[in-house]
Amino acid sequence: MANRSVPVDFYGAPAYWFEIVTSIFGLDIFLSNILLLWIAASSREIRTLPSNYFTINLAFGNTLVGSFYAFLQPFVLNYGDTSPVLCHICGFGNITFAMSFLFSPTLMAASRYYNVTRLPSSSGSNWFSSRAFFTKTGALSLLVAFWSYAILLPLFLLAIDQLGEDPSGFCGAKAFTSPLLYIIYIISLIIFALFNAVLTYIYFHRLSKFMAQYQRRPSDVSSTDTRSVMRLVAITAILPLVCNSPTLLLSGGQWFIPDVMPMWLKRIFVLPVFIPPMVGPWLTLLLLRPFKKRFNEKVMAKMWRRPTMTAGLIEPTPQPNDAVNVVQRPPVHRTTSVIVYDAAGRQRSPPQPLKATLSVP
Repeated sequence: MANRSVPVDFYGAPAYWFEIVTSIFGLDIFLSNILLLWIAASSREIRTLPSNYFTINLAFGNTLVGSFYAFLQPFVLNYGDTSPVLCHICGFGNITFAMSFLFSPTLMAASRYYNVTRLPSSSGSNWFSSRAFFTKTGALSLLVAFWSYAILLPLFLLAIDQLGEDPSGFCGAKAFTSPLLYIIYIISLIIFALFNAVLTYIYFHRLSKFMAQYQRRPSDVSSTDTRSVMRLVAITAILPLVCNSPTLLLSGGQWFIPDVMPMWLKRIFVLPVFIPPMVGPWLTLLLLRPFKKRFNEKVMAKMWRRPTMTAGLIEPTPQPNDAVNVVQRPPVHRTTSVIVYDAAGRQRSPPQPLKATLSVP
């Protein structure tokens, strides 16, 4: 470690503000994506569909990013100057997770295309697509393959002791002193990024063409769901490229751009890198119907639920006067005239008729 070169103001008091900012952003990223993973785990509809595994994979990668920034970054900026292994671990994770942002939209677009345009048992499906995008084992195997490739580059940098303090202000790849290693690093990133960008564009273009041609044809697959996936793919593919451009510019262009910016300005310049993992889970909950439906059931319905009357409430004891509502009616008076007859049977009216009053309740 005698030849170790640390950028000025990378550690110590000048980095305290950056430590606080990254911890806040990291905690927000971690909690938001944990929420999305919980929503997915609680829904059988989401868990049983292999195409959702690629969306869940994006949230899983974002969760790891948030955990690194929220829980590991403070230790790195405080003790990394005396314990370089902390920055090595953090740099390994940063490069790996950045590459996961690139291949997740590609797999999402490809999965949606094959699920919309063909059935797993149809003659138009090839062996690879019918197993990789229609079965759980195939989807998980494909994710393991891409994660393995994403780990190769940081493993190579770790083997040659090239992980550490990145010129951009994060832990990543140290400043290169060998032109050959620098070229290998740049080409590896560019090839991987271009490969995924081209595949994403191809599948996105095919989906757009298919929807324009068959959107009025009756189908089991909802066109609304497909367009929502297309919007999510477009945002998750373009947003990381835009927000990570400052970091790639400072790190990848270290041999061409003069190092005149102070460390605090570099770190402000690269703060947009937190935007994609922060907005990713909320875009998923907003755009994708199964996730949105489950989120409304598990979270929104409980937050906005109003108290209701239950059958177990104790009713007041009725009073005797209130037990029966009795209408008191006045008594009915009937008047009867008495007719008097003599001994011969002839009617005789009395001088003053007798009247009897009967009271009928």
